[in-house]
Amino acid sequence: MDGWYVGIETGGTKVVAAVAAFEDGRPVLAAPETVVPTGHDPHRTWDAVRDAVGEAAGGDEIAGVGIASFGPVNLRAGRMGPTPKRGWAGFPLVEECRARLDAPVAIDTDVNAAALAEWRWGAAGGADVAAYLTIGTGVGGGLVANGGTVRGLQHPEIGHLPVPRMPGDDHEGTCGAHVGCWEGMTAGPSLRRRYGIAGEDLPDDHEAWDLVAWYVGTGLSLVTLAWSPEVIVVGGGVMARGLHDRAAARMVEALDGYVPAPRVEAPHFGARAGLYGAFLLARSAAGSGLP
Repeated sequence: MDGWYVGIETGGTKVVAAVAAFEDGRPVLAAPETVVPTGHDPHRTWDAVRDAVGEAAGGDEIAGVGIASFGPVNLRAGRMGPTPKRGWAGFPLVEECRARLDAPVAIDTDVNAAALAEWRWGAAGGADVAAYLTIGTGVGGGLVANGGTVRGLQHPEIGHLPVPRMPGDDHEGTCGAHVGCWEGMTAGPSLRRRYGIAGEDLPDDHEAWDLVAWYVGTGLSLVTLAWSPEVIVVGGGVMARGLHDRAAARMVEALDGYVPAPRVEAPHFGARAGLYGAFLLARSAAGSGLP
């Protein structure tokens, strides 16, 4: 064991934190993960994370911390962007975390971190270029290329690309910022507006899932054309109905043989891909490199 590492995944409703040591190249949790409500006071949330992490580490020194953050987030400054989440806009995530845990901190988006975990240990293992997408309350995407995540001017916002409309669909979308973007046409709020009921309450044979598979597959074709991944891992609550094969078939149809179609996989780590990616960020923060 070369020390304790802390992984933190922040989300719109909850923050998940855990302490792990690396054994045989993989993180082994010191204690069950802690879940803290995100709330509207990030200082209080970060205090709760500090207390939970300190208890799990038994007071021992922490080698590094990785934060997999919901967005928008300014990765260069280590602070939240202009999020509608009350109390969090502009919050200096890295600075406040470093002050509480007295350890080096690295940050990336939750979906970039998830892509990193799935590439290193999961469903995208062995790929030079791998994409991770989550289809849930929103649509987010991250990319790993040649061992590192893609982050430039900001971070990928693949969910806000415009997508072609399914024939006969006149829904304007629910994004609020863009008409007809992938998120606004496909994510959970779109299903609720279209059908008057939450997606999780729709039966398996409902027409909604044909529509979702069509839009997810169409979006995957855009990801393929833009990023050329060898594997696309697709998670999120909307995909829980086992839509991967149907979405992959639609992607192939949309690509129409112009380029090869990548593999489409469910995430190996399920809803915890971001947290496991955060442990890799923690290793990076500590200067330990990838296991």
